[in-house]
Amino acid sequence: VRYETERGKSISFLDKIFKSMNMVGRQTRFNQIYKRRPYSESGSPPGVPKMLADEDTNLGYPTPSHKKASLCVRVGIASCLLASIYVFQSLTNWNRIETFTPWTKAVSGDENPNEVSLGNDIKELIETQQPSCKVDHAALSRAKTEAASLKKLTPLDREYFTIRMNTWKRNAQLLASIDHHAMCEGVLQIQIIWSDPDAEPPSEVINHKSGKVVVERHAVNSLNERFNMILEPPTLGILSLDDDLLRPCDALDSGFFRWKRNPNRMVGFDARSHVEDEEGWKYGSMSTTKKANTYSLILTRAAFVHSDYLKIYMDHLPRNIFNYVAINFNCEDIAMSLLVSALTGGRVPLLADLWALRSQIKVSHENAISSKKGHMSSRSNCVECFTRVLDLRSKEGHIQLSPLLESKKQIFRVGEKSGNSNDFDAAEATIIKRESDLIARLKEWVKMDKSEFRKHWNEMLGEVRSVLESHDLHVD
Repeated sequence: VRYETERGKSISFLDKIFKSMNMVGRQTRFNQIYKRRPYSESGSPPGVPKMLADEDTNLGYPTPSHKKASLCVRVGIASCLLASIYVFQSLTNWNRIETFTPWTKAVSGDENPNEVSLGNDIKELIETQQPSCKVDHAALSRAKTEAASLKKLTPLDREYFTIRMNTWKRNAQLLASIDHHAMCEGVLQIQIIWSDPDAEPPSEVINHKSGKVVVERHAVNSLNERFNMILEPPTLGILSLDDDLLRPCDALDSGFFRWKRNPNRMVGFDARSHVEDEEGWKYGSMSTTKKANTYSLILTRAAFVHSDYLKIYMDHLPRNIFNYVAINFNCEDIAMSLLVSALTGGRVPLLADLWALRSQIKVSHENAISSKKGHMSSRSNCVECFTRVLDLRSKEGHIQLSPLLESKKQIFRVGEKSGNSNDFDAAEATIIKRESDLIARLKEWVKMDKSEFRKHWNEMLGEVRSVLESHDLHVD
């Protein structure tokens, strides 16, 4: 791998290592190890004295047996250095001649830094484990250009949506989730994001009886991959979904029908907030969000989003955010939510009806990412940094905090109100039969007394639970 320096000079990984560690004098010996071609037993090439060839001439003699141990040590050291530099170059903004990595799609907009000590850079990187929080104006400009021309919805897009389901080594609950969601009339296709190269998807998934399931195989196990559409979805509306979360089909439709009237916004089921104080901006947990009765974020474990935003995330999300998500296995939901807000003037995501939010059924399992030590502090770091990188603190694009509940008795619209003339393509929205039927059912709910409503509610959730029970799964 080679880099382009500020002066336009191409230098290799190893050149950088040797120069920064004052080991230039050992390059010749390094080349002897890695560039040597075998010659005949007669020895060195004619005219080249043994062990005196310069770095442009390969030595002929193989390494004597008594020096093999030393050579192995040096190879080991060089391998460690290469690994360190790979991590370093993934997290910094050096422009480079592109080679394939999990992160090559996006391009940083930052200028090349001045050449400084490589050892100091690595030391600082290890100590902080934080991305650069400088505003990436170039990346934002590219993203806003793409977001200004989102694809218009077709009649098909107004009636159906595609589920992109994230999963990892939980085949029983994956199959249960597929069985349930495949029964939803609005689901046209379920794309399974398979990132486990060491295991094959179950045959019941690959050949699912619904005919709605396709498996999208990923070579990289990263939370960024949930937005990497290897397979083109059949609809513009995407429901990003975790395999351990289930809701009744009507609840999903509640979010979808709101999204199709506001396709330039995200519509979610899990509201979260950010907290601003003297120590900086922090991530607001569910309890913090409920207590403050405000929100500014949603989680992509269950959220509707335009497919074009997934492409923008992969192609134009600032590189420091993208790499932080990949390395720390956290905050991809915060990144997507804040990115869309940054592309819509700081407006917060929208929410499905409150009853739909509360209809969630979660499968219990061990070793969840959110249960790991340092998870919440890492998310606060993400909010603090990502809002800066995405320029969500400026006067023009400052991210909003929207009221959550206006009344404790409401069960329908919650969060920011939508439907004004600025909403993307709202004038062309039409009501389909499935939507009118849902509206009629909701009107019947309003007429029910508490006991009737509770009975209907339990029946609706019971249908979902029965699917889980058929797979011997337990509910949180």
